[in-house]
Amino acid sequence: MDDDDEILSSPDVYYEDDVLGSESDYDNIDCENIPQLSLTTEADNCQVTTQTACLPNQTTQPSPPHFPPNQSHLEVLKSKFNHNEFRAKQWKIISVILDYLNSSRDPSKIIDQFFIAPSGFGKSICYQFVPVYTNSLALVISPLKSLMLDQFRLMTESGISAVILSPTSIKSGKTLARLFNSEFNIAYITPELCINRGQEFILDLHSKVRICLVAIDEAHCVSCWGHDFRPKYGRLSLLREWLSDVPFLALTATAGNFVTKDIIQSLSLKNTKLHRIKLNRPNLYFEVHNKQGIDHDMKKLLRNANSPSLPEKYSFGGPCIVYCLTRDLTEYYCKHLKNLGVKCDSYHAGMNDRDRKETYDKFVRGEIECIVATVAFGMGIDKPDVRIIIHYGAPKDLESYMQEAGRAGRDCSPSRCIIFYRSSDFRLINRILVSKTRKQSPAYIQHCSNLVKKVQSFLTSNECRRKQLLANLDEELPVVSNPSNDCCDICSSCCRSILKRQHSGNEVDLFSINQVTEDTDGSSSSKKKKV
Repeated sequence: MDDDDEILSSPDVYYEDDVLGSESDYDNIDCENIPQLSLTTEADNCQVTTQTACLPNQTTQPSPPHFPPNQSHLEVLKSKFNHNEFRAKQWKIISVILDYLNSSRDPSKIIDQFFIAPSGFGKSICYQFVPVYTNSLALVISPLKSLMLDQFRLMTESGISAVILSPTSIKSGKTLARLFNSEFNIAYITPELCINRGQEFILDLHSKVRICLVAIDEAHCVSCWGHDFRPKYGRLSLLREWLSDVPFLALTATAGNFVTKDIIQSLSLKNTKLHRIKLNRPNLYFEVHNKQGIDHDMKKLLRNANSPSLPEKYSFGGPCIVYCLTRDLTEYYCKHLKNLGVKCDSYHAGMNDRDRKETYDKFVRGEIECIVATVAFGMGIDKPDVRIIIHYGAPKDLESYMQEAGRAGRDCSPSRCIIFYRSSDFRLINRILVSKTRKQSPAYIQHCSNLVKKVQSFLTSNECRRKQLLANLDEELPVVSNPSNDCCDICSSCCRSILKRQHSGNEVDLFSINQVTEDTDGSSSSKKKKV
């Protein structure tokens, strides 16, 4: 029996993504990633291009004239967000909203928008800037309490007035009075609470405050969760109906063409402009290894943090996140890393809010180097210098994997995304799926099974890992004449084969992950690349 099997044989093992008792629980408890659920087929009728996505039987409105940011825009950007200039897509999205708000707010001329960009690009500023600049209210639909808390802290630290709407805060007469008195610029709310409060509450708020924007953050959840797991996500189209004169903005880091169409259809977005940033992250190196045991595998990655005389003290050499499949495994692996001298803590949904916040804050401040986590440590992580993402166990689906791997290298510095797996991981994944799909439709169960098969193919294929991940999101990898040694382990292997032929008879070590092996003129060279 290996380490994992011993842990998993315990009757007390808790699988992450535990099914909650009722949908009202989502207002108070974190709802964590599950494999992508079944998608509607009606969305196939939605025409999507890289520029514009239209709903069936709708005509795209002409794009409003693009105008540059003026001095007042830049002053607010600097004073509230500490940036000197907008990125091109940021301002393009913001200017469309401002242009509409400065007009007659005719619902027939409204333009909704959908923004797909990698983690760390700065999507949030697209919905944060507008209410601050216009001194109005943006309603932000967010899937996780932890994500709302993180963004709330960032807003309040920047002097921006924000509120998290929950059953408790709404019952508070003081909070409601401030909300209806236009004292907040941003209100965060779950889809469940938004729909449960109903049309009367939303329209009453809009009549008194004039909502300037509705933002659907982490919009892939609409498609992933809205059809089965969190049905209120599937009813957010009611919000589009109630607020017919308010522009909507959906944002996500992961959505292929089919999911994009499904989200647009599910939200009933109007005259939708689709803005897409290429999801390829050239600074990330992808690699897959067979799992041989936590101590053995981690020692291959860890560096001696002290001296040869103190070999028991190790470090990853930079911030690291280790993802595990279950809560028990996070505790188990964290204990092993601590025994190796790594400064680390565990993070999962079984911990209380205070302990999770403390662990997160210690990680952000650099007091610990590593977090060993379930998918509870996912969306909304604000740490740009994460150097290594390790999945110790096969990921449950490629969409979630892209989200989690995308936490690495948000500062554009070289970073590594590593998977350790063995075939028994899929037995655990199947056990988790069986426990969650007993009451689901055969189509849903088959869909989950197909997602797992995609992961198996990704892990065992000899095709470029980056190419496979991007293809899963309907994006092509730019064609290059030769494989790159800093792309993935598959391409590095190809480079080895090529260079061995070129340097036959010579023992040249060009194949470390820390080396680049080609100059612009094609001659062999090597230079250190810090990861």
